[in-house]
Amino acid sequence: MKVLIIEPTFIPHSTEPELGPQLLEQGTTPDVDKDTARKLVDAQKALYTAKTDDPYKGQRTAEKELIDAAAKARTEKAKADKVAAKSAEEAPQ
Repeated sequence: MKVLIIEPTFIPHSTEPELGPQLLEQGTTPDVDKDTARKLVDAQKALYTAKTDDPYKGQRTAEKELIDAAAKARTEKAKADKVAAKSAEEAPQ
């Protein structure tokens, strides 16, 4: 189930626990298990992305506009990171 991270937080690494905690950045929409989703939402670190996943009947579900804005921000950040990396490569040493 997907959640929208509204505050940076750490969760246990889902596939390789020996790697330690995994940082979830604000605005990301990771796919997490039901228990982790509930803990994140209860801690006010995330919102559900689908009303059907929300046991609070939509009270803790992100609005579509918020999900879309987060996706747009991630796209813009990726573009900016790519430009910054290219600029760093071209900069004289």
